[in-house]
Amino acid sequence: MKKNLLLLLCCVFSSLLFAQPTITTTDLLKVGDVVITQPCATATFNPGSPGANQTWDFSQLVAEGPEDTTFYISPIGTPYAADYPLSNIVGRFGGNQYGYYQVAGDNLLFFGQKDPSSAIVLTDPAVYFKSPATFGTSVTDSIAGSLNAGPLNGSVTGQAFFKGDGYGTLTTPGGQYSDVLRIKTLTVAVVTVPFFGTITDSVFNYSWYKLGIQTPVFEMIEDTQWSGGAVIDQVRYVNYYRSLSSDATEPTKAIRSSIRAFPNPTEGDVAVDFELSERQSVRILVFDLTGYTVLTQKFEGAQGSNQARLEMGAMPNGVYVVEIQADNVREQKRLVVQHD
Repeated sequence: MKKNLLLLLCCVFSSLLFAQPTITTTDLLKVGDVVITQPCATATFNPGSPGANQTWDFSQLVAEGPEDTTFYISPIGTPYAADYPLSNIVGRFGGNQYGYYQVAGDNLLFFGQKDPSSAIVLTDPAVYFKSPATFGTSVTDSIAGSLNAGPLNGSVTGQAFFKGDGYGTLTTPGGQYSDVLRIKTLTVAVVTVPFFGTITDSVFNYSWYKLGIQTPVFEMIEDTQWSGGAVIDQVRYVNYYRSLSSDATEPTKAIRSSIRAFPNPTEGDVAVDFELSERQSVRILVFDLTGYTVLTQKFEGAQGSNQARLEMGAMPNGVYVVEIQADNVREQKRLVVQHD
């Protein structure tokens, strides 16, 4: 009996050491956030095993192409806001592509995506995230809406499946993260186009979340289209989060500390302080919250402490993002311009 009790206590203690992470909608992206991710080559697509206390190692993935930047903004003033009246947060990426979402209580809903050449508008949105999400959380949801892609116009119906299917330790080329939660989603949509037929689109999405980071730290996505029982197209995406103040253990960075901007709020010039690991040229950019670059400046930085001055007096009132780029590393700081 004593031996069994000791074994039970050890099991309880072990479960405390590997506590299951829980993510809620309050931990996710908000208006004003800017996310930078690095795409990777997708010659292989193996998301690893589900389950408790997993170790997922993707450190050998090879970066492919430039980093991607997504600006999370208010739908007010975006070009397609009228098509998504319930949206309260928008992801703007690729220059002119907009994804429309709604944070509604325990749900993060996806209402669709639009650019100048195509649009998906969901009248029955997909559950993109269900809160609180933890290992074992499972949701099935219906979706419905319309598709417009040039000459093709049709209806969309289907289902989305959301599941917290694992937790453990994750390693990416960007670093190592402990206590991550993996969310697996499967969206199966049937697109019906009059006089053309039907296409079935299935999307597997594996996303790893780390509490304290507003966006997945790693994603693997496989999008397959079927018609008449045959695969007509398949696309894979793999990307990892390029954290600016990461929980990951990373190599020494070109920018050694978070940047500081003052005064903040400002109505005129701003001093930006930062430290470099070595002498090098840096770029300083300022974005508004629609993602447009309003100021660009080159700066010859010295090893150690540096200070640059930005002329912000002519900028309208609002929130801006100051970004410093050095040796493929980016650091950002929010800045408020407020004229009396």
